[in-house]
Amino acid sequence: MQREVAAKPKAYVQQRAFLKAFTMCGRVTEASRLARIDRHQHARWYKADAGYRVEFDEAQEAAAQMLEDEAFERAMGVKTPVLYKGKPVKVGNTRKILYTKEGSDQLLIMLLKRFRPALYRDNATVEHTGSVEIIERLHAGRQRLLEMRAKEDTA
Repeated sequence: MQREVAAKPKAYVQQRAFLKAFTMCGRVTEASRLARIDRHQHARWYKADAGYRVEFDEAQEAAAQMLEDEAFERAMGVKTPVLYKGKPVKVGNTRKILYTKEGSDQLLIMLLKRFRPALYRDNATVEHTGSVEIIERLHAGRQRLLEMRAKEDTA
C-alpha cells in the first residue's frame, strides 16, 4: 500500500528504502544500514506517522511470510547431490546424478503444530479432584514449626 505524502519527499524516499530493505531481511538494524539511515529513525517514524506504521506492519508481515516459506522448504528437505571424492555420484545407464533430500524434523513438527493444532499441539491438562484445605495445612505447618522451636529452646 503506497500512500500520498505532501511534504518531506526525502523522508518518503528514505522510508521506501528502509521498508524495502526490511521486507528482504526482516531486521531493523540491517535495513537501516542498507537504507543508510539512523536505526532509531524507524522508531521515530513508527511513533509519529500512522501511514508509515501501517506500511511497516505490512512489511513485517511480508518478512514473516518469507521466513515461513523458508521454514517450509527446510522442513520438507533440501535436495543435495551425493558426493564422492568431491564429485557427484552418477547412477544407472543414463548416468543421472544421485541426490539426497534432508529435512528438518524440528521445523516439520513446528509447522504441523501451527497448521494442525488440534492434532499436533502439546496438550497438557491438569485436573484436581477432591479438596485442598490450604488454610488448614498452613496452620498445621505453623504449629509444627512452633513445636520444633519450643523443643530447641528447652534443650
